[in-house]
Amino acid sequence: MQQNQLTDNYILVNNELKYPVFTEAALIQSHQLYHDAIDAIPDSVFIVDRDMRIVFVNAAFREWDAGYRKPFELAGMLFSELYPELFHSFFEKIDIVLSTGNTQSNEIKYCNKIGTFYLEIHKIPIIRNTKIIHIMFVFRDISRKKQEELVNLKNAEQKEIMLREIHHRIKNNLSIVISMINIQIRNYPNPEFRKPLKDIELRIRSMALIHDFLYCSDVPDSIPLAKYLYSLSSAIIGTLGDDSIQLHTDILPINISVKTALSLGLITNELITNAIKYAFPGHREGELTIIVKRVINTKDYFQLTVEDNGVGLPIGFSLEKSGSSGMLIVKLLIDQLEAKLEIEKKKGTCFHIYFQNFNT
Repeated sequence: MQQNQLTDNYILVNNELKYPVFTEAALIQSHQLYHDAIDAIPDSVFIVDRDMRIVFVNAAFREWDAGYRKPFELAGMLFSELYPELFHSFFEKIDIVLSTGNTQSNEIKYCNKIGTFYLEIHKIPIIRNTKIIHIMFVFRDISRKKQEELVNLKNAEQKEIMLREIHHRIKNNLSIVISMINIQIRNYPNPEFRKPLKDIELRIRSMALIHDFLYCSDVPDSIPLAKYLYSLSSAIIGTLGDDSIQLHTDILPINISVKTALSLGLITNELITNAIKYAFPGHREGELTIIVKRVINTKDYFQLTVEDNGVGLPIGFSLEKSGSSGMLIVKLLIDQLEAKLEIEKKKGTCFHIYFQNFNT
């Protein structure tokens, strides 16, 4: 193979010695083809030497150039003299190109009498015999793309503002409903008539609290679970309980979807409400614990635990057979979440809900 390559090279050299005119013509044709190829590129291109003097520009660059100068007028000129206002932006990171031989890119914004423009610039080293002899700049006008991005950003900001306003109005409307329920509660002298209304009030509060978090959140479609469940639990205990019940929380700081938050909030509301009503009779002292942790070896599967150290569930208790409207709501919400419920009867009662954080 080496012998064949040597033979081929000898023939080529011999032909060049015999036919120098044809070799020169081939070089001229190759050089012209190189220029024509770069000229055909729709992006603007100019090439500079290591002194930052222009050695070549393509047709797109000449069209971009405000003065519509001819190539021979630009050749040998310093870019800094031709476009002093753009020099630093165009030649940003040029030292990295020269020292590493790696292509560098950046975007710039500039203004002239016509308007504001954005350019995407690529600086490409041209290497010969392991040395950088020239640097080719390829850039394009991305002003339209930037304008579209700005419009989309503005629309997104307006949408976010609108969503926040919607959540704020929903929260206010639910607050009005809560106030109306409280008026009705005060008008019922019989405490037994007040209990169902108070339960409804707490359920509405759990939903109103979600919209309050959504209004204040940086992410308008997710809820910080730890803050939400702590605020909700504290509000329930403050409304139904007294200082004899202590709240403990150990909640994983994750964000959850609105759909998941709504269901978990209502479930937590029912379980805490039932615990306060039945686990601590006679205002006995007790503890409520809420835990949320990730299920081991899973990414989006979690465990919510609501635990009390009260008197425990009655013998033969079953969620399906329970006549409590609160337990019926818990069952329906667990089915809606496609979650799994485990009830642990030890010193008190412990509810474990295994759920996924749905994105929608």
